[in-house]
Amino acid sequence: MFCQQCGAVVSEGQTFCDECNRKIFEESCQGSPGDVFAGGPQQPVTPSSHVSQYLEGHSTGVQAGRSTAYRPAVRGARNQALATGLSWATLGLGVLAFITTFLPWVSSSDFVIASNPTGWTFLAHGGTVTGGSFLWINAEGIFYMSGFWSLLGGAAMIAGAVLLLLGWRQGRWLAGGGGVIGLAAATVNIIMTFKLESGVGVGIWLLLLFSITAVLTAEFSGRYSE
Repeated sequence: MFCQQCGAVVSEGQTFCDECNRKIFEESCQGSPGDVFAGGPQQPVTPSSHVSQYLEGHSTGVQAGRSTAYRPAVRGARNQALATGLSWATLGLGVLAFITTFLPWVSSSDFVIASNPTGWTFLAHGGTVTGGSFLWINAEGIFYMSGFWSLLGGAAMIAGAVLLLLGWRQGRWLAGGGGVIGLAAATVNIIMTFKLESGVGVGIWLLLLFSITAVLTAEFSGRYSE
């Protein structure tokens, strides 16, 4: 039932309103109970203005001439579209990380393994150097990561992006992990290249850029898909 003074909801049988502290008057029923069954004329019950205002203020439908029921759906659709776009961007970054493997990682004509070596050169010929393997070269105080890590990071980015496109939010961890792998390999090689006072090749700079971007796109793609 409602308070006749302020329209607040009160419990049945309550004497005073908890909101306005005014006394609640019991509604009087006129006519005998038999009038209902006798089919006699009955007066329509019109709620008070307080009750109408309460119902209007707590209605989940249209309020103040505007409907808000559609807004969550629209916002959800926009978020999903953004998540899909970021997932495709992550997939593209994984492909680009693959490509950087075949671009020069060091700009030098007399580098220890080859002239202007690429990530693939480190991968294919790293084992010919003392202390080297297809994973890295660890010799004469230097430590270089091979193209294996850019290929692995790119593959993880692509796989994670595919999972995100399929609706698996956990794919952001796989794609983000691939970005971290590429970022770590690029950072180590850049530091080592500066240590040897050699030039850093365009491939390693691009791997660094694509890896950082992939970490961000994968993370936000997973968030917007929630």
